[in-house]
Amino acid sequence: MDHIDIEVDSLMLQQIICRRIATPWAIAYEIRQIETILRQIDYSISHVYRENNRAADFLANWGFKVRKFVVLQHMNIPRKLVGIVRIDRSGLKSVRVPKM
Repeated sequence: MDHIDIEVDSLMLQQIICRRIATPWAIAYEIRQIETILRQIDYSISHVYRENNRAADFLANWGFKVRKFVVLQHMNIPRKLVGIVRIDRSGLKSVRVPKM
């Protein structure tokens, strides 16, 4: 199996997975599920700032709003996500603009 690089924008999650901090009881079940999957693959996990992980940030927010299981395929990918991926692929930097 190939090596997988996992980038997360939650420093706390990265530290939990790497066992640098204790798992909060409220997410212990989910962390055990993640660890079960990770034991089966060769991976590395690192923290990246949200601005460098815009596609994942979009998917997390979109999934929270949808609140149901959705399989994304090329025909039903949200247009905004397609735009984000194109910008990421072009190498353009993104900047976080604070909400007022």
